[in-house]
Amino acid sequence: MGIEGKLDISLYRGEPLKATIRSSRPHHVSQLFTGKPVTYLLQTIPLLFNVCGAAQSAAAISAVEQALQQPATSAIQQQRHIVVQLESLREQSWQWLLQVAAFSEQPGEKQALAKINTGLRQLGRSLNPHNKLFALHSETSIEPTQLAAQWHTVQTLLQQQLLGERNAKDWLAQSATDNLLSSSDNNSGHFLHWLAAQPWADAGQTTICSLPDTAERDATITARLQTEGSRFSAAPDWRGQPCEASFFTFIQNHPQIQELIQLRGNGLLSRCYGRLLGMLLLMEELEAWFCGDYSPHPRPFPPQIQNTNPTLSHIRAARGHLSHYLQLANDRQTVEQFHIIAPTEWNFHPEGVVAGSLRHLDQRYPETLERQAGLLIQALDPCVGYELTILAEADYHA
Repeated sequence: MGIEGKLDISLYRGEPLKATIRSSRPHHVSQLFTGKPVTYLLQTIPLLFNVCGAAQSAAAISAVEQALQQPATSAIQQQRHIVVQLESLREQSWQWLLQVAAFSEQPGEKQALAKINTGLRQLGRSLNPHNKLFALHSETSIEPTQLAAQWHTVQTLLQQQLLGERNAKDWLAQSATDNLLSSSDNNSGHFLHWLAAQPWADAGQTTICSLPDTAERDATITARLQTEGSRFSAAPDWRGQPCEASFFTFIQNHPQIQELIQLRGNGLLSRCYGRLLGMLLLMEELEAWFCGDYSPHPRPFPPQIQNTNPTLSHIRAARGHLSHYLQLANDRQTVEQFHIIAPTEWNFHPEGVVAGSLRHLDQRYPETLERQAGLLIQALDPCVGYELTILAEADYHA
């Protein structure tokens, strides 16, 4: 088992549906760094995480620089952000394309998928050779336009796999309704068109709120980590209530998502549609950067998550809102306290958005319950390792 661990998710038939989530994720891993130099922390973090490794490295270096009051230049911070977004696009597109290919019962263009995965990985390495970008006092001499041709090769192939002959800009300019109704020659379009027509397409709706982006949030999280440590990072909450911190929260105010939420709610259809929308928005952001026309606050997304507390750093990762907490010892070189709050811990909290959404799946179609649950889990976290079991109500033990 990797350092990420896995989740055991059980869904119990009955009125109402019941769901339990048990985690084997190693929440005490952060204790490995207590008493160690910050350089050891920065060197070790990328070795621990197979998934979202760049995001974890970016959060760690940001936390260290904040604690030392030695911020990187804006150019370095921007380049780190782009490396994380390349990783996010790679991980999200790989899982999505595999899913829709399986749905269509076609083997998919494995060679094209491999080229996309390799191309995005190589772009990340070109921007961050030997992980030097995530070291203290890092420097860069790379101009975005130097890699534009390499990016456009991957971008063209990925757009073709996601949208077929359709143009991404046209798709983003239309309404969600038009995109769902229009004919498509690709697996993504077929999948979403099929899903929209299912009687359970809007199942899994929830009222759980998104994690706020405020200074009060950071002050509260910091205080809780200082007093509760890994007990809080393993099952975080906001004012006693679980919050959603998925990638969907970054795009939920996009006009297409708002349109779908108003028409169909925030259930399966809106979340699956949001996965494709999120990838196209990432591509739009990356296109602007590689073409030298990038804004620190790119239009499709809200501003990057703000760091309002010197002990906390936040990253917009493939799986959602990732936070690192770092407290240095008096020598300013040694880790005194370190914690990671991954988006998985917010979203797969025992009473969080996944559990709440699973309890609102549509039981009128019992033969589809496993498919509904799988689509929901992957929409909330496309990279998580999990096992899903569907049981009878009599097997439930509170």
